[in-house]
Amino acid sequence: MALAEAMVQGVPVLASRIEANLAMLGSTHPGLFPLGDTRALRTLLLRCERDAHFRERLARAGAARARLFDPARERAAWRELLTGKEKPPRSQ
Repeated sequence: MALAEAMVQGVPVLASRIEANLAMLGSTHPGLFPLGDTRALRTLLLRCERDAHFRERLARAGAARARLFDPARERAAWRELLTGKEKPPRSQ
């Protein structure tokens, strides 16, 4: 949930390239690094520290997928999964 919360809030995200993170962030997310590769993580962390444009790019990439984590959308998806019936999400 931390990734979803960060994306919804526009916080830059770095994450290891594992299936769960790829599903949430997308395979082209600029802040992905190979699992267990601490040198690659270090490189990204230093880039985040020094490069405001990169931080903005990370935040934009997350924000572009934030709609996937809208509570109304998630409720509708659960409803459809559990009942087999699609119902449009209510406005909040």
